[in-house]
Amino acid sequence: MSVKSSVSFDDDCTGSDMSIARAEPCITSAMTLAARTDEFSAWAHEAKLDLVIETVIPSGMVFEPIRTLQAASTKFPDWLKTPDSPEYGFLAPNHRKWRDRLCSKLQQSGSCYSFGHNWEADLPYAVLTIFQICHHHEVVRLSNRDGLGSKADMRFCIDTLIAYICEVDTDRLTYYFAKRTLRLPDCTTNRAKVATTMVDGAIAIRVVDFEPYLSNPDLQQAASTLVNRDTLVLELIHCVVGFKSLVNGENQMKMAMVSALHQKKVLGIRTQFVFGILQYNQDFVQVNAACWIMKIYRIGRFSLHSPAALVQLYIILREIKQLANEYKEQIIRSGLALARPISDATLKSGWAPMNTSTAGESNSSELAGEDLIVQPGWAFKSR
Repeated sequence: MSVKSSVSFDDDCTGSDMSIARAEPCITSAMTLAARTDEFSAWAHEAKLDLVIETVIPSGMVFEPIRTLQAASTKFPDWLKTPDSPEYGFLAPNHRKWRDRLCSKLQQSGSCYSFGHNWEADLPYAVLTIFQICHHHEVVRLSNRDGLGSKADMRFCIDTLIAYICEVDTDRLTYYFAKRTLRLPDCTTNRAKVATTMVDGAIAIRVVDFEPYLSNPDLQQAASTLVNRDTLVLELIHCVVGFKSLVNGENQMKMAMVSALHQKKVLGIRTQFVFGILQYNQDFVQVNAACWIMKIYRIGRFSLHSPAALVQLYIILREIKQLANEYKEQIIRSGLALARPISDATLKSGWAPMNTSTAGESNSSELAGEDLIVQPGWAFKSR
């Protein structure tokens, strides 16, 4: 007798080749789909997602924000390369070696960095946070010589950096969450019927009291990508974060970025980018950007062993947050268009239908950790 998994597989899969569907159970888990090369390729084809992550940013004007991100990440103030700068005056003793490594790297001839640039007043505080990240990463590495450590150890660095960026300003523009389940567009194949995917973290732009959204139930249904969320607040997924192996983690990051892109399609803002951050093999972070038509571009790769690389990563994340302000203003300006009824075509080409089998990932015990990482005084209504 065959045994059916309630999380990864289902017997009922739609597709042209019904004999295949009968021979093998249908994949309903995003985690399983991400690990199956052929099935994931078929899903990506249905989603109109190009699987190749491009490393060259095109020259068109639409990509100017990405080129700006990359350029900003190599422009530093002079004090950053000088060990006795007053900005380094409040270092903890065990952080001094990281300051020395940073300054030594920046003083090397022929480096890609340029100096003499003004930076915001928060950079000295961010650098202190970066040194703490470097120290913690080294401690974890030394205590886990025979393995990669726990996932909590692995995600400390990026969680800390993103949380700092989201908290440092008082505008409450972006919020960083752990463990969120995102809806996926309907991309059913003859081997996969996946309705949701879980991300380790997500940066969301919250548009509160947005009348066109509040007064349009069709828009609320069509534009809500988070599962079991308060639909009275438009939450625009700006960036997704994953802490997994390179191959499976990259595929799951791609699925989450597809979810965020589909949300932008519904809202009519296809020129906006969504971002994806993947930390893999504990030591490396890759930052990506995606836009319509469903193409992903690599902004950069960074080593957590290098304080200079972490400063670059901080600047890129800071620039990504700054884009969120522009994107929110674009949404507000589009209010009149969003107040119109959603077309039948948009509703029909919407999210994959969810049921107890296809939403299996969202019912896992992992959701016990579904918490707001920043802004601890503010919380959603639990369901």
